Formats: sequence, structure tokens, C-alpha cells
Amino acid sequence: MSATTAGLRASEPLQSLLAHEPEVVVPHLSFEGLDRVLAGAAAFAGPWLRAHLDPTTATRTAEWVVRLVLAHLSDGSVDLADPAEARRLVRRFVLPGLPGPDHLSRPVPSTT
Repeated sequence: MSATTAGLRASEPLQSLLAHEPEVVVPHLSFEGLDRVLAGAAAFAGPWLRAHLDPTTATRTAEWVVRLVLAHLSDGSVDLADPAEARRLVRRFVLPGLPGPDHLSRPVPSTT
């Protein structure tokens, strides 16, 4: 999340488009265009998330994280390029939404 945010901010072509031709970028981040972005993000993050979650939950989680990143990039309320702030956001908005151990791809070891 932090690396992606930093990369988006550092992309001179993207920043130039956003500053001078937002109509080129914005359609990809709303309505039907967003579906392609979410699908791409789910495909990208899927292998990492599927190591810990079932495939359906991994896809939904990837989509949720993309929505969070886009929302916070647009309002600037959280600096997701800062790993500590990204961790706080994940703890607050992602982890509570994940299902219990029955949705994990690997069994959770018993602590008893």
C-alpha cells in the first residue's frame, strides 16, 4: 500500500495528467472504469493475499484495499506513503472486515 501510494505520487506522467488533463484519468476511477482498476488490483494482489485467505476473500480484500487507497489519495486525510499510517489504516479498516479462521487458506495452529 505504501509503495503503491508513493509510486503513484512519484509518477510524473500521472501527476501531469491529473494536473492538466484530469478528464483522461478520472473516468478510469469512477463507475464502470473503476471495475477494471479493481479487477487489475485483485489480479495483482491475489497471489499474496491467497497465501493467507481463500480466493474469494482475497479478491474482495484486494478490491476493498484499492477503494481505501483511492479514497485516501483523493482526500489526503492519511499519508499512505508512510508505512506506519498505512498499517493503522489496515488495522482499522481492513483487518476487522476479514472473516475468521474458517476462511483462511491455511489452518491456524491451535494455541492450546
